[in-house]
Amino acid sequence: MTFENDEARREYFLGLLREGLEELHAKLGGVPFTTLEDAVERMKSVEKWPMGDDARLHKLAERMRHAASSKDLLQRWKDEVGFPHGEIEDILNLSDPPYYTACPNPFIEDFIKHYGKPYDPNVPYSREPFAADVSEGKNDPIYNAHSYHTKVPHKAIMRYILHYTEPGDVVFDGFCGTGMTGVAAQLCGDKKTIESLGYTVLPDGSVLDETNEPFSKIGERQTVLSDLSPLATFVACNYTNFSNLVSFTQEALELVAQAERALSWLYEEKDGVVASSIWSDVFLCPNCSAELVFWDAALKDGKMRKSFPCPHCGSAVGKSASKSTGATKLERPFDTRYDPALKKIVRVPKFVLVEQTIRRGSARHSLKVPPESRDDFLKRFEGRSWPDIPTDEFFPGRQTNKLINGSGISHVCHMYTPRALFAYGYLWQLELSSAKHTALFRFCLSAINNYISRKQGYFGGGGGVSGTLFTPSIHLERNVFDVLRRKIKKIGSLSVDKKRTSVVSTQSITWLNNIPANTIDYIFTDPPFGESLQYAELNMFIEAWLKVKTVPEDDCVLNYVHKKNLTFYSHMMTKAFSEYARVLKPGRWITIEFHNSQNAVWYAIQQAIEAAGLIVADVRILDKQQRSFNAVNRAGAVDQDLVITAYKPNGGLEDRFKLTAGTEEGVWDFVRTHLKQLPVFVSKDGKAEV
Repeated sequence: MTFENDEARREYFLGLLREGLEELHAKLGGVPFTTLEDAVERMKSVEKWPMGDDARLHKLAERMRHAASSKDLLQRWKDEVGFPHGEIEDILNLSDPPYYTACPNPFIEDFIKHYGKPYDPNVPYSREPFAADVSEGKNDPIYNAHSYHTKVPHKAIMRYILHYTEPGDVVFDGFCGTGMTGVAAQLCGDKKTIESLGYTVLPDGSVLDETNEPFSKIGERQTVLSDLSPLATFVACNYTNFSNLVSFTQEALELVAQAERALSWLYEEKDGVVASSIWSDVFLCPNCSAELVFWDAALKDGKMRKSFPCPHCGSAVGKSASKSTGATKLERPFDTRYDPALKKIVRVPKFVLVEQTIRRGSARHSLKVPPESRDDFLKRFEGRSWPDIPTDEFFPGRQTNKLINGSGISHVCHMYTPRALFAYGYLWQLELSSAKHTALFRFCLSAINNYISRKQGYFGGGGGVSGTLFTPSIHLERNVFDVLRRKIKKIGSLSVDKKRTSVVSTQSITWLNNIPANTIDYIFTDPPFGESLQYAELNMFIEAWLKVKTVPEDDCVLNYVHKKNLTFYSHMMTKAFSEYARVLKPGRWITIEFHNSQNAVWYAIQQAIEAAGLIVADVRILDKQQRSFNAVNRAGAVDQDLVITAYKPNGGLEDRFKLTAGTEEGVWDFVRTHLKQLPVFVSKDGKAEV
């Protein structure tokens, strides 16, 4: 199937996606769950969405029957597949089918049929576990194009893909995050990038390792990427579609310049343009009840003091009580005012502008804002028509509760200063000459979110404290246009211009009905680390702008607020790895990168892998000091990144084992099959590793 241009292709598949979504709502929406058989028949009646065969539908209906009685069939189905929260129009606006959908992607099976190779047990395939040292830093410009809570460098993943696959093979990552597995698979077709890994590429396409032994072939691999988070999949879609960046950069920079002129009143001061501003929390002294500006009271010699005297009564105070200094904990005062974004009277924590850096040409100077003028800044917004701003309220959670209780911030729109919010909202509404350029523009906007929000502190690194929603009491507000311009230029400087080789889906890994069994050639995955990161809570901050949001109930994490304990985590991981095992071709490999300091979580992952029928052949540790992999040789070594290598048994082992179970021949059959998958020589710097 060919199209006149990219826009025609997108419009055609958007039409198909709309038809499928509308049929789902028409046939399952408002229909109660009565019996297992009725649910199966109703799902079978859906014609424009891949629902699965009878066996899969019965299994799905069995899971759906345990939902709350108030939920209709549509909501039960959505819950099981990890369908994100969002209106149909918002899902369609964010999608770029068939390559990317902001919901479960109904076109994946067609993608695999077109690019993949059917499983044939007669085609020989043999690989030992990848066991060489790997050292890849995080300073690559592609890697740094967009931040995320956790990412594996794409160059590290390339080594695994080159080792385990051939050009054209289909690679899968069901916890794809920003899509580094897709980027890695694309760049397996780039000679310069492969050679940067220390490999040699011969004229015939053979790839030689550090010992000059051939082990792979240059060539792009196809990838299927999925994640529960619409933010993650939106970023992954753009990461795997970098092309024509010069034309995008030119158009995007001109659009930013136009927006800056239209909103010149936002940053103009009488002696120049605001380059950055410092904002401070306001607190109440618990002893004299007087208000104090944290910046004025706590700063001394360029450093913030944990304890300091109240400027009004002299008593020792601080953000936390201290026995050593006798400081009592400050209290937080609130303002009651009309919020133009929420369009109602709200109660918000007090927060004031204390200093600005003004630029005129190349010259810059700091300008303190006197106490009597600190509220004057808000007057410039009076009578202004505000752009479309997210009004989402943070739902209860581990990180969100810390934000609500600690900073008093309850809504997404309060994570920004008024100026940053207005500029950011205005920019999100802009559209470029094509859907692709608009998506990439919003990719850049999402990439700068942490840097222009109240997460950005005056002290510390850029983007605030990672893995949290923490808002420091001293906030450095950056000029949104300046930050966005820098990001666009960095994207434009990337030397990447590749054809699309990935299909991206927004769904739960626990039900992959759109991926047939035994169709995936290799899996690289980086699953959630127990309780380390609360993805749904952290991503809500940006997903509010995308208007399509993660279903927090399906987030595979430990979370005491959501009553997600180790049993829940283990259950979800078992379902995830069971799906991995189902779609992986027999005899093929899965690489699992994992980190958690809790033995119980590590044990849960082991149990999930075993329950799925996957066989672990090798476990190695990433030493973050020496940045090398060393074989695990002690129990409980889970304080560093683990790389687990497992395979799906092949050659009819399962059937043979059933026939010979309990016999000596059955044992030796398993041993012979397993030994073929083990490394017989592990090299390090060309020498045997001991």
